[in-house]
Amino acid sequence: MKGVVVRYKTLSNPEKLKKYEKEYDLVLPQKMGGSGNNILNKEIKEIKKWVNKHNIKELFITNLSKKEAEKLQKELGIDVEIIKNNKNISDKIFALLLLLKRLSIKGNLKVKEDFEWLKEKLQKNITKATFLNYLKDIEIILNDDRFNKREVVEVKNINKSEIELNLIRKGDLILKIFNEIDDVEKLSEYLVEIDDETMHMLDEITKKRVKSLKEKIIYKQKPFENLDNIRDIFLEFEEAIKNRKIIEFIEKEDGVIHYNIIPLKLVFMENNWYLAGVDKNKVKFFRLNFIDDFKIGKKEFSKNSLKKEYFRFLEEFETPFTEFGKKWKKLVLKVDKSKKHYFEKKVHFPREKDKETDKDGNLIIECAYTQPLEVLPIIKKWLPFVEVIESEDGSVEEELKKDLLLALNKLS
Repeated sequence: MKGVVVRYKTLSNPEKLKKYEKEYDLVLPQKMGGSGNNILNKEIKEIKKWVNKHNIKELFITNLSKKEAEKLQKELGIDVEIIKNNKNISDKIFALLLLLKRLSIKGNLKVKEDFEWLKEKLQKNITKATFLNYLKDIEIILNDDRFNKREVVEVKNINKSEIELNLIRKGDLILKIFNEIDDVEKLSEYLVEIDDETMHMLDEITKKRVKSLKEKIIYKQKPFENLDNIRDIFLEFEEAIKNRKIIEFIEKEDGVIHYNIIPLKLVFMENNWYLAGVDKNKVKFFRLNFIDDFKIGKKEFSKNSLKKEYFRFLEEFETPFTEFGKKWKKLVLKVDKSKKHYFEKKVHFPREKDKETDKDGNLIIECAYTQPLEVLPIIKKWLPFVEVIESEDGSVEEELKKDLLLALNKLS
C-alpha cells in the first residue's frame, strides 16, 4: 500500500477540507502546527503512528521542503517523496491550456491584452518573456510556424478548426501533455477532462488527484459549432460563472425573457454550445446561438445558491432535453437485423444498458429517458428500422404516433 499525506494549510474552507479527506490517506490541517514548509515533531509523531498502523512502505507528502522531507524520512525509516511542492511545471501547462482555449474562442492572441489576461487568470506575476515563451510552446503543440518568439506582436488568423483537428489527430491535448511531461502528478489538478483511456495511463497516486475537476466547461464531444457569432456571449458567461454573477437574457426563438439565471457551466453537446443555468430552482440548458440581449448582474449570488443536486445532475444528464428532477424511465427498442451493426458498437440512446440479439437476429436495446424528446429524434431518424417495444409510461409510443400522423396528414 502507498500512503499520501497532505499538509492542509487552512481551515477556512470546510468543503476543500472534506475533498482532501476523501482524496488523501491522511490530512494534517493547520491546527497540527507549523508554518511554511517546516514540519513539527507532533506532525511527525502523527504520521509515524499512522504509517505503523497501516504498514506503509512508501510515503508521498505535500507542501514540504527537501530538507524537511529528509528529516521525516530519517524519522520514519521509509522512502518519502514530495508531491505538489514545485508548481513551475503545472503553472506552465495550466497557462498553455488557458491560452489554447482563448485562441480557439477569440481566433487571435494579442500580447498587450492577453499578457495581462493571463496574469490575472494565473493569479501570479509573469514576465513578458515568459508569455512569449508560452506562445513558442503553443507553436510546438500546434506544429504551426506562424509564431515568432522575437517578432510577435499579435498572433492572428489562426484557423479554429485547424486547432481542433490538430488536437484530435494527436489524441487530444491531454494525452499529448501526459506523453511529454515526466511528472504528471503535478498537472492533474489543472486538466479539464480525463477520459478512461487516459486514466489507464496513470498510476494509482495520480488517479486519486483526478476527481471532480471543477472547471467551467464540459465537453460532450469535439467542437464543430462556429464560435464567431457567440464569442462575446461565451466570454461574458465564462466570467459570470467565475465571479458568480446572475444573468438575464432574451431567447431569440420565442422572445421569452429569462431573469435571475444562475450560471453553472458552459456545455458543449450535440455540436452546439449551451449555458447550463438554474432557472426557478431547475437546471436548464440554453443554447448560446439562441440568446440575445443579455445582461450580467452586478451583485454576486451566494455559494449557498449552488446546490449539490445541480452539479450531480450535470454529471448525470445525457442530452439537452434531459429534465432536471425527473426520474429515469425504462425504454426497450428493437433494431432490425439489417441495421443492427450500426448500433452494436456505438451508443445512440441515453443510458443504454443491455444489448442482445433475439431469435430472429434483431437487436434489442434497453435504455432510459426522462421525457420522450430525448429519444424521439434518433428513433425517427432510423424509421422504419427502429421499433419501440415498450416505454415505462407509454409516452414515447404516444408522442411518436402523434408526430407520424401529423407528418402523414401533411403529405396527403
